[in-house]
Amino acid sequence: MKKNILIIGGLGSIGKKITEKIKNEYNIYVIDKKTNPTQSKKIHFYKNNLVSKNQLKQKLPKKIIVLYLAGNLENKSKGRELTKSINDNIISLTNLLSLIQNKTERFIFLSSISVYGKPKKLPITEKNEVLPISNYGIQKACCEIILDSFCKYHKIPLTIIRLSQVYGITSAKHSLPHILVKNLQNSKRVPIKSDLKIKRDYIHIDDLLKFLNSILKSKNNGIYNFGYGKGISVLELFKTAYKVHGLEFNYRSNSNPSFSQFYDIDKALNTFGYSPSINVKSWIKYSKKGE
Repeated sequence: MKKNILIIGGLGSIGKKITEKIKNEYNIYVIDKKTNPTQSKKIHFYKNNLVSKNQLKQKLPKKIIVLYLAGNLENKSKGRELTKSINDNIISLTNLLSLIQNKTERFIFLSSISVYGKPKKLPITEKNEVLPISNYGIQKACCEIILDSFCKYHKIPLTIIRLSQVYGITSAKHSLPHILVKNLQNSKRVPIKSDLKIKRDYIHIDDLLKFLNSILKSKNNGIYNFGYGKGISVLELFKTAYKVHGLEFNYRSNSNPSFSQFYDIDKALNTFGYSPSINVKSWIKYSKKGE
């Protein structure tokens, strides 16, 4: 018998792909503030932003796994944009919890590497302190605290995935790998706006989808870092992209203050048995061919 899964943010870049991947294995329910462009008999879709009151409670099955993918990535610090991100990231979550507290058999929440802020130790493990410095990181950390308390009180198994930078999807178009590929394909040089020595952790969408599928099939819960598990410097990305497109890259030092963030993913690998296979430098090389 198929289990029921509720995907919050199911029409986002990640949501659409995971829905397509698992649609034959689960009874899928999707909540999203966007309008569903295509109707599918295999998917129950509800348009809702979760900020206002609604009558979804009666429409959902008695027992359901929740996969929470929604999030507002904006880092605005003032005015309406800040209020909107708080509504999207925190208020929406608390409103959902009031709907599903007696229905949820498991809760899986997609968090972010940004909850760690400027790490005191590298690579980042799950033992690193949570010290967010961006509005997005602060809001994700707040959500984690709310969920931890809620799930403990209601005895709901909780899995939190602290995700590194995803690429290979439309929502990542402002990330460095995509900026490099798009501009160099059009023979446009990319201005350097950060310290070339800093290292970041990039994870391809296909690896994330396989990892999420592994989690859904496992009974293990807890907090897990997930990325490629290796830091790559801004300099390496620039050199790779320029070489692929036959352009000369002239190194220029940059003194803009920044910091490295990359993961140790041993806990996730040992628990779920899935190791990422797509390297961002290889992806950049293949992207020249349109792959």
